[in-house]
Amino acid sequence: MLIALIIIFIALTLIVGGNRSAKSLITLSINSLFLLGIIFAVYKGANPLYVSLLACISVSCISIFYQNGFNHKTQSAFLCVFIIIVLMLPIVYFFGGMSAIQGFPSEQFEITDTNGYSRNIGINMGLLQISVIMMLVTGAIIDTAMAISSALFQIHENNKHLSHVHLFKSGINIGKDILATTIQTIFFIFIAEYINLILQFLDGYSISAIVNSKAFAQETISMLATCISCVAIIPLTAFLSTFMYKKRHA
Repeated sequence: MLIALIIIFIALTLIVGGNRSAKSLITLSINSLFLLGIIFAVYKGANPLYVSLLACISVSCISIFYQNGFNHKTQSAFLCVFIIIVLMLPIVYFFGGMSAIQGFPSEQFEITDTNGYSRNIGINMGLLQISVIMMLVTGAIIDTAMAISSALFQIHENNKHLSHVHLFKSGINIGKDILATTIQTIFFIFIAEYINLILQFLDGYSISAIVNSKAFAQETISMLATCISCVAIIPLTAFLSTFMYKKRHA
């Protein structure tokens, strides 16, 4: 069944998108293999935080430069993604450490020693949880940065007389159109992924127990960090893209 769904996905992607989608599938395959290697590296004892940062930067390079080429649009998008990763790391590190969201939530009954699973896997779970959030952040902001950078480039090419201020405002307006859809997409992904847990919470959990549960905190902090990154990258991409495009034709 799984293979059939994969075949249907690949076929529809190639039919609808053609050569462009074929390159997207190759990009997805490369990123998947790279992330699989990251998992094995952490399993073998590599520092989860260092490895995840390498993964974030590498996946950004592959997704932006391989799929879209090396040009001013991709340079601007990658630089913005890199800056957001650097800025969000200490924020996620602080809130992740202060909230103690690492490890397996008690609601995950299947991850217990009595069921044959070992919870002592010899990995710093605090760093691992921060790494997971940073990879979620990276995956969410790549498309936003690329979309704003590309659209702003086209506006600049067709209206080279626009001032820095007007071009920047155009980038902000583009970001506003993207933002609402992006935030809703992130929200529904998290809700859909953990709807079983939500139903479990409704069965005998008080509001205070839900808010203070590790499972709820893990998902809420991850979602909020991702949303904050998606918002922050909009003015950053608009500003840097405006600066780079105007400087190129100065």
